Amino acid sequence: MADGRDRPEAGRERSMVLVLFCLAIGGVLGWGAWSQARDHWTLASRGIAVEGRVLGYEEVRGRRSTTTYPVLGFRTPDGRVVRARSGVAAAPSELPPGSPVRIVYDPADPASNARTAVALAAGPGVTPWILGGLAALMAGLGVVLALPRRAVRAAATPPGGEARAPIATAPRDGTEILVHCQESTPDPAGGTRSFEVARPARFDRTRGTWVTTDQWRDTVHPASWSRLPNPPR
Repeated sequence: MADGRDRPEAGRERSMVLVLFCLAIGGVLGWGAWSQARDHWTLASRGIAVEGRVLGYEEVRGRRSTTTYPVLGFRTPDGRVVRARSGVAAAPSELPPGSPVRIVYDPADPASNARTAVALAAGPGVTPWILGGLAALMAGLGVVLALPRRAVRAAATPPGGEARAPIATAPRDGTEILVHCQESTPDPAGGTRSFEVARPARFDRTRGTWVTTDQWRDTVHPASWSRLPNPPR
């Protein structure tokens, strides 16, 4: 008895998992790009500039490198003392601890969104663009994977091909042939709708089953086969 995972429905389920994975990763990357760009635009549009100092640095260690972010100290016009980590990395040699510096902060959240005036003038940097590009790439891949596969409806005698024969008579030496099998799609009226398709495939001796040679590499259980159509001249 054939394992249920070898059926076309299992292939479609795997494709749906890949679609959801790509869209989820794209969403996370897109949120990261938007968050960083939002912080920059908020400061550029409504940030308040004050004089402050570099109190020190916080290190963020990665697998291969360490990034340092300056810790900024400043006083708001209403007398509140604020300690905030800059959202833009800097080297201690450029801004030594204790150095006076002009700071721009978000009046709605000064402790979480503040950076030096020089860093703000340099723009949002390349990180939001990189994250946004990766997000678009993953979302596009998810959309492509979600598109319905093209299926060629079988005919009794394909153009340039031969009449069908029982699958038991098909060559099993790796020759690519056209297999004819049943597939199904959800019916808007309820249940499923079955139809017959023809797909190029080869016999996989390792699996002992027929496997399509398209991008999906589905395991199929055809009832008949025919030669591939002759290429157009």
